[in-house]
Amino acid sequence: KAESQILNRIWGIIQIVSEDESFIPKFQVDIEKLMEPLLPYLDGNAPFEDDLILYVGSVTKIAKSVSEFCWNVVKAFPKMFEASKLTFGPLFTSLNQVIIYGKDALNRDPDSVKVFINMGIQGLNPTHKKAVQSDVCEAALLLQLLIQYIQAISPQDMEAMIVACLQKLNNAPKGYDKAK
Repeated sequence: KAESQILNRIWGIIQIVSEDESFIPKFQVDIEKLMEPLLPYLDGNAPFEDDLILYVGSVTKIAKSVSEFCWNVVKAFPKMFEASKLTFGPLFTSLNQVIIYGKDALNRDPDSVKVFINMGIQGLNPTHKKAVQSDVCEAALLLQLLIQYIQAISPQDMEAMIVACLQKLNNAPKGYDKAK
């Protein structure tokens, strides 16, 4: 238990540093080099994954770019998404930053774009028993961000996104109405 408390405090320090413009990007490379040994453990169940997800979002926003280390963490996002039963939780904010500040790299990587699209489509129908409407909204917002920022979306993937959204709309509860 004491070891867990120590690790939580250390992650707290890393999170504070990752949100401070006087440290990032100045010490980002050094911090990430020290965290590299964690990458092989990102399987959707590692106890520090939420901390790394938050780190990616924070440093990407401050640096206005996605580092190689952060891209490696992002590659594990689908496993984390599946482990959370198709809900985004802390992934959403980090994905948002990665799409905005990594759009040039994503436009050169259609495979990653397809992974993000699939996450968005799957997120429209979360399997977590405690999923709420905001979880579905995050999935729809992810798809919207992709459409807004990524030109490398294939016509087939664009069609799949539109069809998934229309199916979700057609399955909306009775009495559903646009906000007034």
